Amino acid sequence: MKVVKVALLAVLLLVLAGTGVTVASNRGLVKAPDWVAKIPRQVPSLPRPKLPPEAEKQVTILSDRTQAVGSHVGAVLGSYIQASEEKEPIHQRTFEYARYVYCQQVVKDYQENEAASASSVQP
Repeated sequence: MKVVKVALLAVLLLVLAGTGVTVASNRGLVKAPDWVAKIPRQVPSLPRPKLPPEAEKQVTILSDRTQAVGSHVGAVLGSYIQASEEKEPIHQRTFEYARYVYCQQVVKDYQENEAASASSVQP
């Protein structure tokens, strides 16, 4: 256990030291070594691949089919899925739904326990 703590402390110190050196060099407080200056700051851009001539036609067909499927799915599921018009944040609605499900389960458990105790009390 002690070895793990020492290893984690060493890693933490290395990260902090590296962060400190990086911040200091970015602010001009520390001059970077010459080999650092030779490292390119940006990755050279790769040439754009050339698409075959029929690719545009295939993309057009695919987009048309996607729109057709989207409209069909919207027609089928439109009555089942309705977008929420509420301005309440999603995390708040999630919390309220979780509370609702929890309360629903508590009521269900209570009703089952009452039914079980009522059936055991009756002669």
